[in-house]
Amino acid sequence: MKGYDVIGDVHGCYDELCELLDKIGQSSERKLIFVGDLIDRGPKQKECVALVRELVEQHRALCIMGNHEYNAILKRLNLRLKKDLFSLPFCDFVNTDRDFYYDSIEWMKTLPLWLDLPSLGVVHACWNSRLMRILASYLDSEHRVKDDYFFIASAKNSSGCTVTKIADAAEIILKGTELSLPEGEYFVDKDGKSRKEIRYKWWQSVTEETRYCDIALSVGDAEITDKKLGQIKGWIGKEPPKLIVVGHYWLRSRSPDNVSLEDAAFSDKVFCSDFSCVKQGRLAAIRVDLNSDDSVGGVSVESVASREF
Repeated sequence: MKGYDVIGDVHGCYDELCELLDKIGQSSERKLIFVGDLIDRGPKQKECVALVRELVEQHRALCIMGNHEYNAILKRLNLRLKKDLFSLPFCDFVNTDRDFYYDSIEWMKTLPLWLDLPSLGVVHACWNSRLMRILASYLDSEHRVKDDYFFIASAKNSSGCTVTKIADAAEIILKGTELSLPEGEYFVDKDGKSRKEIRYKWWQSVTEETRYCDIALSVGDAEITDKKLGQIKGWIGKEPPKLIVVGHYWLRSRSPDNVSLEDAAFSDKVFCSDFSCVKQGRLAAIRVDLNSDDSVGGVSVESVASREF
């Protein structure tokens, strides 16, 4: 059946990617889509970039920009000075394989920020039509960055704060929405860092009775306060108009042996493809089947286990 196979954050897990591609098979009626974050953390980033780039150039796949590609570009342009807190950062290639590093950065600049297909939208972290309109003048008709001025306009300042509408929009599209917890509240994230902000469920509508724990996203087993939001002015939560697939959120499947559709479903229309492969999770593909009229006929999930490295 024709359709799309949307593959989650690879993060240098080349062997798992090859296994997943073998498992789902290759068909001229189906298009592979990568949600970005090919790089950082994992052991075979060079191989992952080379493979995905080849698939894209052969018109067998599409790939969008993830926040890790975006950050790598900012680093190359000296617009991001923050030190990476994870192991095996992509920027280390500037010391070990400069030609690959510089060439890959230029390729990453050509990746669209999102895909707006007739029956499917794909974005790394957050689908928001209003923010996409803010970014539109910096992008071409396929949502690719026109020139480096976009990165200059979207970079944070020296204090790590977004200071323009472009910066705010890029931050949310690529990294998700965040909300400050009440004073004195925090949680510890997957990297052991204490955080006073939570990512929240951007597709969900809320009321004044909604609690912080109701809308917290990607916090693992951390306990989030059950205090009510109270002030909801300016809330951007809204169910998207069509099926959306994202990555980014470091989910864990209920079973170590597979990723179920229930695991991947944020809502009836929003599905996540990132199941923490580089953190001993699974590499997953959201399989979107299309009917003859290109409407969505069904959604399923295929995955493979992470390998030790």
